[in-house]
Amino acid sequence: MICESCRENLATVYVSEVLDTKKKKVMRLCEACARDRGVELPTAADYSVKDLFAQAAAEKGSPEPRRESLVCPDCGIGLEEFRRTGRLGCARDYDHFRAELLPLLERIHGAERHLGQVPQRAARRLARDEELAALQKAIAAAVAAEDYEEAARLRDRIQHVEGEG
Repeated sequence: MICESCRENLATVYVSEVLDTKKKKVMRLCEACARDRGVELPTAADYSVKDLFAQAAAEKGSPEPRRESLVCPDCGIGLEEFRRTGRLGCARDYDHFRAELLPLLERIHGAERHLGQVPQRAARRLARDEELAALQKAIAAAVAAEDYEEAARLRDRIQHVEGEG
C-alpha cells in the first residue's frame, strides 16, 4: 500500500486515532512522513521477540509458569511426556497434573467436566438407582403410616426392580 501523505513510498506505519474505544481514522504512512508528523518509531534495538512475549504475558496476567519437571509418583509419567504423547499414565494423573489439565480441557471441550451424553447402560443404571431410592422412601412412609398392604406391594416392586439390574 502506498503512503497516503507523499503518495510515493510504501506505507509501513499505520496510525490509528481512537476516540471513546471506537476507531475513528487510520492513516497509512511511510517512515519519512510518519517522522515528519511526529510519530515516534521504535528501532529494532528497542524490542526483541522475547521481550514482546514477556510484555504480552505480563499484560494478560500470566498464569504460574509451567512445571516441566512435574512427575506422577504413581506411574512415573512426566508432564513433558504427556505434552509430547497426549496420553496420561494412570487415573491419578488427573489429580497430579490438575493445574495443567483444566485449562486444556476447557479449551478443548468448553468446560472442565464432561457435558456429553451418558452411555445407555449407565443411564439405565442411574434411572434404576433413582427408582429404588424413591421406592425405599415410599415403603418407609407406608410402614410409618401402618399401611402394610402398600408396604408389601412396594417391597415386591423393589425386588422386581433389583432383579432386573
